Amino acid sequence: MQHIHIETDLDDVAFIGNEEHWRVAIENIIDNASRYMKSVIKITLKEDTLIIYNDGDPIDEDKKEDLFNPYVKGVKGQFGLGLSIVSKIADMYGYDIHAENKDIGVAFIFTKRAS
Repeated sequence: MQHIHIETDLDDVAFIGNEEHWRVAIENIIDNASRYMKSVIKITLKEDTLIIYNDGDPIDEDKKEDLFNPYVKGVKGQFGLGLSIVSKIADMYGYDIHAENKDIGVAFIFTKRAS
């Protein structure tokens, strides 16, 4: 069994929307991160921003654009629906989400759209 180290940097803030919907979105991202990570997941929550980082391999640049489309699966993907659901939930409540390759690892970043 793989050892998972989870780090958090959480401010006391709230995101707009249904708690159950956000739980589903966050679980999908963390489940995805746990499949691709080497050993670390870091969750950062600030005003209007949530970042879920893992230290896994980068996402191929040519795949990043379609990542949140239904039935698009990564190398270790299961059904190709998780990130699509995440994107729909974020959009429903006025947030954007994108994946960003870092020097080491990948971050999924939710940001509140300007009103």
